[in-house]
Amino acid sequence: MVKSNSRFSKLPQERRTALREAVLLLRFRSSEPAAKSAKYAAYASIARALGITYNEVQHICRRALRPGAPVAPEKQVRRLGEEHVAFLLSERVLEQWSGRTMKERTVLFHRQFPDKRIAVTSLRRLYLKHKVRRKRVRHVKVMPPGLRAQYAARCSELLAELEWAETEGRTVVFLDEINFTKLSLARTEWAARNSNLSVDQREMYQGYRSVVATMTAERGVGLCIIHPKAVVAEDFVAFLRRLRTKLGGRPLALFMDQLRVHKSRDVQPEYARLDITPVYNVGYSPELNPIEAVFSKVKAVFCRGRLNSLVNKTGFNFDRAITAAFRSVTPEHCAACVRKSRHLLERAV
Repeated sequence: MVKSNSRFSKLPQERRTALREAVLLLRFRSSEPAAKSAKYAAYASIARALGITYNEVQHICRRALRPGAPVAPEKQVRRLGEEHVAFLLSERVLEQWSGRTMKERTVLFHRQFPDKRIAVTSLRRLYLKHKVRRKRVRHVKVMPPGLRAQYAARCSELLAELEWAETEGRTVVFLDEINFTKLSLARTEWAARNSNLSVDQREMYQGYRSVVATMTAERGVGLCIIHPKAVVAEDFVAFLRRLRTKLGGRPLALFMDQLRVHKSRDVQPEYARLDITPVYNVGYSPELNPIEAVFSKVKAVFCRGRLNSLVNKTGFNFDRAITAAFRSVTPEHCAACVRKSRHLLERAV
């Protein structure tokens, strides 16, 4: 028996069809043999004559004698064309397939192109090659036309208030509150293969801090006061007095959200007494307050540092970690956040 270097299944379709007919003619003297057809040439002789293996000849003959045996389909070409790649990478398809697993996406692709198939690993490589990544889903405001007009009008009023404060020579101070809880911890980190970093839950599920912080475009992060619980009216009044002491006698314009504490009866008289003009942000628009972007960086630095302390069991101090996170923010970063928020406000008008 002569062994062949090339496998029958890897030959072109035309070559395989011709070899199949030649095998059947040599074995049965018919391309469509019946179950009781006479047999002539032996398997080994046919294999030597055609240059294929004994097992391949046997397989062809047995499949031909099997009643109702399906004909082997033509091997599908998995190489994708430009239209298939464009389909897989189009924004519309990515939106329609949102929430689908990679396996489900391959099935949906085959339904769209029945003559093509793509494996899960191939689809993943295609995504990575063309910079398609898993990204955070944006939360956008979709408002009816009537509410959109009201929102634009409120943004216009806010922009006018800020311009008036700058014209009057008032220092615009951006203020907000941020909370640090037991969930303020980095969730993912580099780890060795088949292992994960671990932290003690008893050390993780403890600690709560509420921070009132301010910043300006010129000096960056300003006064920050840490509280062990949620901020109430008395705490906010004390914060305003410390802010006035820190900034001296300069008139201030305090940009903040419409939190109930900011508008309470105990707080309202303090604004006039301390020469502070309150400027309230548009409702449900935290992106217009630049200190929110600063808080994102502060929270990221805090979460990474807390994870390092818990993993290595070096001890963790909430107050020192919060202070270090705020000190890591540069005045240049604060100025960039102010410019971006101002751009968003002007674009909303």
